[in-house]
Amino acid sequence: MALNMDYYKFGNALCSLREEKGMTQKELAQILDVSDKAVSKWENGQAIPRINVLEKIAEVFDTSVEDLISNGKSNVKRIYIHNNYGSVIHVKSKETVTSITADDCKWIEIPQTTNEYELTVYGELDLNDIYNDLPESPSDKPKSLKERIIDKGISKWLKHLSNFIDRNVIQTKCTYRLSDILSDCKISVDLESFSIGDRMWILDNICISYPKLICDGCNRILINAVCINNTQIMKSFKKSALTSELGISIPFMLFAYPIRKMYFKSVLKPKGLMKFINKADYYIEKEKESNKKWARTKHPIIKSFFIIIFAIIALIAMNVGFGILNVEIDKPVLVSADLSQIKFYREDYIRIDALPYDAMPDKIAGAEIWHDARTEGLSKTDQYLEDNKATVYIDSQGNKYLWLVLNYTDTILGDDGYREYADFEEPLCYKQVKE
Repeated sequence: MALNMDYYKFGNALCSLREEKGMTQKELAQILDVSDKAVSKWENGQAIPRINVLEKIAEVFDTSVEDLISNGKSNVKRIYIHNNYGSVIHVKSKETVTSITADDCKWIEIPQTTNEYELTVYGELDLNDIYNDLPESPSDKPKSLKERIIDKGISKWLKHLSNFIDRNVIQTKCTYRLSDILSDCKISVDLESFSIGDRMWILDNICISYPKLICDGCNRILINAVCINNTQIMKSFKKSALTSELGISIPFMLFAYPIRKMYFKSVLKPKGLMKFINKADYYIEKEKESNKKWARTKHPIIKSFFIIIFAIIALIAMNVGFGILNVEIDKPVLVSADLSQIKFYREDYIRIDALPYDAMPDKIAGAEIWHDARTEGLSKTDQYLEDNKATVYIDSQGNKYLWLVLNYTDTILGDDGYREYADFEEPLCYKQVKE
């Protein structure tokens, strides 16, 4: 039998028969022992089945091959809509709402004389559905306990992620006006999202998602946009805004929150959403440019430079942190708050007026040693930041003394470059208490 077939008419007829039977593309594909992608191509008008498959199709729908071929209507225009958005999209035309599952397609028929037509499109994005639709590896064995636990964990995580998207991403229902519609018009409904950035520090980064129509065979213009998750978005906004502003101060919250709330509500209004969606390409391009600038900072040399800087900062921070934690070890001289006593390596010293004339600095390898000192009663941080130092003196009879200098600096030197007792205005002297 010779076939003289209009692909689109056949696709339209097949789609109508399948929907009358209440079948999905996947169910029909299983009956015909073909892939659901093949069914999608037939209904899309991109291909036709072989004659033996045509006979199976005629048998499934209780018709003849001849009727199947000639069943397409010639007095209508067909708008082919493909769901490239997510789990489900809902397309409202006139008073009819058509639901299309992920990667599925449907036809909408309009009178041949119609040149303008309005479609309202909105979608549902359930990440669990997308995960469940992924093909599984062919195996006759039942899933192991480990695989079932992994699946359950992924399912919970995806559910949490879906809820997070509902609370933080503005999802819209868009109404488009189609014009200059050709007889066989194709529309792909894609999920488009973009960020409008922090609007003058009034709000955090706002993300908007909407169903974008990619049209082949017609023109389209956005005429309305409505937020479909208004309740979740406002609840999340109130929680984050109040928390962040209360963290600064109550007066700031009382001043800033009403302004931010008023602006956020204006963004969620149809007029505000339409303004941003019409400029979506601008915001997407702006974000790409921003990402490119950020990518430039990932140059190996620049990256190495920042790594070295961060490593130095980290080492300094670690050094300071350990110094504060170990201040008792780093600064062994303990000075009482009234400066009357000093404890040096478990030896007690009491304050005296001046060092004896025969007391000489105790030197190690010929060098005078200065020890860091800390004051009792202060916090560890304050003790660490103190710059008091003490050195040991011994007189001719073997008595030990300590010479304490408060707010010691290395610039305190004698004329010959050495530290001298007379160089300090108020040196504090202490004598060891012997038991």
